[in-house]
Amino acid sequence: MCEVEGCTEGASYGFRQTIDTTNYDSVGRAKEFIVGIHPNWCFGHDGEMREKYTGLDGFYVDLTKA
Repeated sequence: MCEVEGCTEGASYGFRQTIDTTNYDSVGRAKEFIVGIHPNWCFGHDGEMREKYTGLDGFYVDLTKA
């Protein structure tokens, strides 16, 4: 479902934020990432929601191709 408040449409897209959790104090450790924010939204809210996540590290997902 779309996670925009009051919307009852099915989700079409989403965003998965990647957060670098590498411990810089440890020598030789590989970079580690976790998935943070992961909202989903419908086609009608796509433009509005993508704008909110511009500039964050992560990737958009197309749930219509899942």
